[in-house]
Order: sequence, then C-alpha cells, then structure tokens
Amino acid sequence: QPLWIVWLVIAVTPAVCEESLFRGFVMSGFRVLGRWPAIIGSALLFGVAPQDALTLASAVAVLLVVVVAASWLPARRAALVDPSRAMRL
Repeated sequence: QPLWIVWLVIAVTPAVCEESLFRGFVMSGFRVLGRWPAIIGSALLFGVAPQDALTLASAVAVLLVVVVAASWLPARRAALVDPSRAMRL
C-alpha cells in the first residue's frame, strides 16, 4: 500500500471526523445559549486533558450548568404557550 493512503487513514480521517462531530454536534447543542457561550463551552470541552483532575472537574461543573440552562430555557418558553394554541384548536 502506498504511504499516503496509510497516512490518510491513520492520521487525517480520524481528525476530520472528530472535528466535524465536535464542531457540528456539540456546537449546535450550545447554540441555544448564544454564540459566545457556545464558543466558550466548546473550547472548554476541547481543551480538557483527562490527567488534570481539577480542570476536568471544573469542565464537568461548567458543562452541567450549560446543560441545565440549555434544557431549561426552551422548556420555560414552551411552558408559556397555551396548549390549545400550540395544537391550533
């Protein structure tokens, strides 16, 4: 096998897949809170090393707050809608 195919499969493909998954999936989840919280939250996730316990615990705490806010804000907005208007009765 040519060396460039091996290099493509081992080095480039996982990096591209990780970036597309991370930037696409995670950033779309954070966008509920706005542009800058999404950028900061994804940067926190991307920069955490599993060997540093304090940083890992801090990132988990921050992301927990983000997850609660990201689920609470749409739920609060949906709770304010009259059910009959939502169903167009």
